[in-house]
Amino acid sequence: MTQDPAILFLENLMTEAGLTNLPEDYKKEYLNKIQMELNQRIGMIIMENLDEKDAKEFSKLIDQKPLPGATQMQKFFADKIPGLEQKIKDGMVLFAQQFLSAVKK
Repeated sequence: MTQDPAILFLENLMTEAGLTNLPEDYKKEYLNKIQMELNQRIGMIIMENLDEKDAKEFSKLIDQKPLPGATQMQKFFADKIPGLEQKIKDGMVLFAQQFLSAVKK
């Protein structure tokens, strides 16, 4: 079974933070919460890097019925934001640093 790279990243982050001994139901809930936080951060990175014209185009795209698929959305962002993959990686590194710093307090 192929696992979502973001989930694998977050599970590894939880392990690095020493959060492996949590009860299973709490661990799942915690994982869901940090996944939502990571998704918000990635969304912010994307929106910060779209110019006004592309943001309007994105708005029209998500108003379509049915909604575009994930592949179409990824292509849209990759076409509009140079270096997007690296920007997301950098954002994930920063997220990990902040998470680990907060957990260790």
